[in-house]
Amino acid sequence: MKSRSNFGKLYEKRNLLGKGIEIGVQRGHNIVNIARYWKGSIIGVDLFENDNIYREALNNTFGLKVNLIKGSSLDMASKTPDNSLDWVYIDADHTYKSVCDDIRAWYSKVRKDGIVSGHDYYKTKSGNVEVINAVDEYVKEHGYELKLTDWDNENPHKDERQPSWYFVKT
Repeated sequence: MKSRSNFGKLYEKRNLLGKGIEIGVQRGHNIVNIARYWKGSIIGVDLFENDNIYREALNNTFGLKVNLIKGSSLDMASKTPDNSLDWVYIDADHTYKSVCDDIRAWYSKVRKDGIVSGHDYYKTKSGNVEVINAVDEYVKEHGYELKLTDWDNENPHKDERQPSWYFVKT
């Protein structure tokens, strides 16, 4: 898969047509890409630390089947029933601990044959590999086959270019 802008096509191709959730929405670009292809409902969770970013996300997702919720990832996970999601896309706090916590919290919420995924699987210029370490540790511990998207240098949105990761829950 070329980039995260293709996740909506992946979800649709796998007939995941119920509900999905993105953790860390920012301005909503990724949710818009998913909603173009995926027929199910989408929840976007973000702290939206300022109202301008929240309003921009609302404007970007207006008219789509997206429900934006202000709140933390772990609080929302505690309110989400197990096996109720077709997919989760994690793109919130990129520290090792937070990525580990998010994967553990959301994994049980995704149904069998659903997709656990996230963004920013790359070594930063400063040498930060916390996302890589957290994801690699989880898939190794649980025996999953990790799949990655390519760098997408042609994407006009700078934040859309970095590789994403995903695995299918068995």
